[in-house]
Amino acid sequence: MKRVLYVEDNEALVAIMEYRYPNLRVDWAESLEKANRKLSENDYDVILLDLNLSDSTGISTVSAMVNRGVPVIVVTGNPSKDIAKMAAKLGAAGYIYKRGMEDVDVESKIEFAIEKHQQTRRRYSSFSFGDIEPMKRF
Repeated sequence: MKRVLYVEDNEALVAIMEYRYPNLRVDWAESLEKANRKLSENDYDVILLDLNLSDSTGISTVSAMVNRGVPVIVVTGNPSKDIAKMAAKLGAAGYIYKRGMEDVDVESKIEFAIEKHQQTRRRYSSFSFGDIEPMKRF
């Protein structure tokens, strides 16, 4: 069973997620502060992250979560492809538009995000700087 931290200020959306996906263990955090607390106390397979919370808004919300060692999937009501691109550049492993969420297989998105995250970690963990000669001044 995958353990999910759903960072979302609307508790009803979290309840819908729990109902639609009984194979996921969903924990809820309504703010970035509470999410950070839960992340320090528990291990999660993935973070579902709303961009607009009481203590963080917009793309800075992604910046605050992507370096926690857990793949992040942005879940937002903003349909902007620019936001999706910015989130991906910051390290988000996926993007779900809330209004189309009922048509999305969230479990598949989670599996993909976890696999992508693991591949990236494997790729960078095998890289060594020891073989690179320092640049010489001209």
